[in-house]
Amino acid sequence: MENIIEAKDITKTYNGKTILNKLSFQVKKGELFTLIGHNGAGKTTLFKILTGQIKQDSGTARIFDTNVESQLKSKYKLRISYDLLFYVKFFALCLAREKTKGSLIS
Repeated sequence: MENIIEAKDITKTYNGKTILNKLSFQVKKGELFTLIGHNGAGKTTLFKILTGQIKQDSGTARIFDTNVESQLKSKYKLRISYDLLFYVKFFALCLAREKTKGSLIS
């Protein structure tokens, strides 16, 4: 099955601190993928690499078998982005719902 997203040995450092250290994963067509982690774990950095907003120090990022760093923008004539605000609102609603459930059950 074809890989929709592929990250291989992605490394990124900021100010001497390693944020991503040889991160590798694949998301195949039809798969559901979730990325979770603590604040500062590198989630946003990874998304910025996958969308071509920043460059990784080493490793490769591919979307639809196209190298993000060198070919994605020119091949598709667009820039992939993501709406971080949507996710913040979504998770805030989920947390509010869980708190409401807990108080109703107690």
